[in-house]
Amino acid sequence: MKRAIPVIVVLSALLLAGCSSATPASEPSSGPTADRQAAASGGVIVSLGDSYISGEGGRWAGNSNGFTNLGGDEAAASRTDVGRSAYWDAGTAETIPNCHRSGSAEIHLGGQWTSINLACSGATTKTVTANAAGDYKPGIDAEGQLGLLSEVATGTEPVKLVVLSIGGNDFNFAPIITACVKGFLLSTRLWQSQCNEDPKVYSNFSDRNVAKVQGNIATAIEGIISTMRDAGYADDSWSLIVQNYPSSVTTSADSRWGVSKRQLYGGCPMWDADLDWFTGTVLPTLNGAVAGAIDQAEAATSFPITRLDLTSIFEGRRLCERPTKLAEETTTDAEFRGVAERVQQVAISEQIVNTPYDMQESLHPNYFGQLALRSCLRQAFDDGYPRSGACGAPSNWAATTVGEEPAVTFTAVR
Repeated sequence: MKRAIPVIVVLSALLLAGCSSATPASEPSSGPTADRQAAASGGVIVSLGDSYISGEGGRWAGNSNGFTNLGGDEAAASRTDVGRSAYWDAGTAETIPNCHRSGSAEIHLGGQWTSINLACSGATTKTVTANAAGDYKPGIDAEGQLGLLSEVATGTEPVKLVVLSIGGNDFNFAPIITACVKGFLLSTRLWQSQCNEDPKVYSNFSDRNVAKVQGNIATAIEGIISTMRDAGYADDSWSLIVQNYPSSVTTSADSRWGVSKRQLYGGCPMWDADLDWFTGTVLPTLNGAVAGAIDQAEAATSFPITRLDLTSIFEGRRLCERPTKLAEETTTDAEFRGVAERVQQVAISEQIVNTPYDMQESLHPNYFGQLALRSCLRQAFDDGYPRSGACGAPSNWAATTVGEEPAVTFTAVR
């Protein structure tokens, strides 16, 4: 099949996304036992944080280099593109522009739970009244998402769960990816510009900055606990789950594409050394800071925090990883569901062609990827009986259809 220029996103707009309140997208695949259902009588569940929990990228089913519409209506087809309306959490618009809160976001467990998505694409631990694009980005503070949480917590229905994903943007995730892609594109056969050797990039991971970001995350977690206590909640009346970040790109050893095809075909324009640095250093450092922040917050508040490890949930279906395929390389929906990447392509310039992709969707879980995250959260929350654990990729992605969550593995650790 003839290939077109790959779908790629403007470098300067690679933002961690999130931020959306939406109606529950589906009923749970299996209900609790009668006694547990009586004990877990329902309530409000709330998501806070950035794009990795808001639902960024949730309009797409997978990647294509032909700019193909992957299939129309979300309720009718497994090749999904419902357009930008996927992020309309306020009927015909977004509550906060560019927060990109999608209906496929993990918080929408359905059933007896009323889900509210307060996360926002590009959010950091602190509120930004106007970023470079002029967007308001509510952080995890009283001026932002904690203020919104307080309003929900003092409403008529009790909050039973708060789920948090935060920290990536505090590490300047978007500029780091931008530097890696820019270095790849500007290099020559005789000279490679690798972002892992750029002082401006690796300074984000100095001991001093890691400690600073870890402290910011800990303060955000403590703020959530204080907000709930100030709203009159006893510590044993609600639960807090803090999740880390999934691995989104493959390693050089498992890359489907060689360097010469990585831009035009794969949508993952990064050098081997940068792919390995990203998976072997950047992600572990980020997730280590999240884990350390949880320890700090627990020690400061004496509040039990449930930990959710998402590191490996997309392994085998990460961007550019073998044995994935693009939409135009498959002939049936079932085949496509089984082998599609679960992470959106990185694009280098939507100015070259008229693409249907929003700039900030790069490197975010797509529709089926988000349903996998929802499956993980459902098992961790366990209908009101939360348990820490780690989620791994499902054994059969092809078994998933629109509205149905893939059966990811969950290993409880406590």
